Amino acid sequence: MTDVIQYALAVKVSRAHAVLAALDGNDAPAKLLICSGLTPAGLAMPLPENVLVTLGLAKPAGAVNDAAELVLGNIPEAMITDAGTAAWAQLQTGGGVPIANLSVGLPGSGAAVLLSSMALDVGSLLRIKTAKLIEP
Repeated sequence: MTDVIQYALAVKVSRAHAVLAALDGNDAPAKLLICSGLTPAGLAMPLPENVLVTLGLAKPAGAVNDAAELVLGNIPEAMITDAGTAAWAQLQTGGGVPIANLSVGLPGSGAAVLLSSMALDVGSLLRIKTAKLIEP
């Protein structure tokens, strides 16, 4: 049986602010890594050979709205540095400390990160149109 927890809106807003503070808690901007392979246990860092592309986030990384959504700021496109199949993603501080692992999938999959194609080719540019982290 799966337990369902429903948080009050004020708690969701506080949690979203805590995530934003963690992302911005370093002098360097936070980043989003799109990776291949298996998601590591816990919040272990991905193996370097599994990182397909690293996207730098704005500083501050975003803003929390009244619906407790952390809307990430403009994310500059980034060049894919290794070919492979996107399988998961990781948010990290600018210092490389993992904040969250995220599922990756195609639109309609229900994944946290939606890509138009899971196959990423070296030298292609990856562009993120919109990004929000929604508190459960």
